[in-house]
Amino acid sequence: MRSMNCYCSNLIEGHNTLPIDIDRAMAGEYTQEPETRNLQLEARAHIEVQQLIDSSEVPFPVLSLDGIYWIHGEFCRRLR
Repeated sequence: MRSMNCYCSNLIEGHNTLPIDIDRAMAGEYTQEPETRNLQLEARAHIEVQQLIDSSEVPFPVLSLDGIYWIHGEFCRRLR
């Protein structure tokens, strides 16, 4: 379900990450093609941070300014 949520969310943002590429990224299997690899990294970051939110691991209220900063930081750290 998370993969499909990520897929739809990315489409809204104009990022066409195929579901198979999302699944491969979650398995640590990245393509050598730079554009697709970047989309895979973004999708994996999206899903991992969503898991943190869902499991209440955000150390601040999610909708507070500190919560939003923390979530954004976690997302960006995962893009490297």
